[in-house]
Amino acid sequence: MTLVMYQFCRGFKLLILLSSLIAAENRHLSLKWDTIECHTHPSYVTDFKCLIIQPRRSVLSIELTLLEDLSSVETYTLVSTKYKSSPHYRKLFDITFDGCRVIADVAQSALVTKIYKAVIQSSNQPRKCPIKKGLIYYRNINIEDVLPSFMPVSNLLVQVTFSNIKEYYLNVTLKGKILQN
Repeated sequence: MTLVMYQFCRGFKLLILLSSLIAAENRHLSLKWDTIECHTHPSYVTDFKCLIIQPRRSVLSIELTLLEDLSSVETYTLVSTKYKSSPHYRKLFDITFDGCRVIADVAQSALVTKIYKAVIQSSNQPRKCPIKKGLIYYRNINIEDVLPSFMPVSNLLVQVTFSNIKEYYLNVTLKGKILQN
């Protein structure tokens, strides 16, 4: 692909994204989780709980006991959507980032940082790495207020994998719905 064609495609994608943002500017979205599944690596984690909090089902709580210190945290997040008429989920976006860097740079205004701040509001998450072994909790996680306005009204699948030196210690899979109020 030539550089001109590549730039044209990037510009076209940006135009579509901006159009979506303008159209979605005045709508308020809500989030309802249907299921949460957590899988842990037994070498790293014991005694874990993953819960959807009633009655609105937009709030989550996660608790786990780390069996050893984590010198690094790599986080991979995949967000997929599915419309009622479609049988399959389609990837909306995926991102891999250094969790320790996000912890250290919470002053950023990026989406990842906004979600991180919403997640740690009622948490004992350490504010620097390494993360020490012991109980880690994230209570009353609500990312509804930081949902980007361009998120489509649809079914939602979120998969998050937390790894320490390329070996996962926690996988979280969420299914839910984004609704327009």
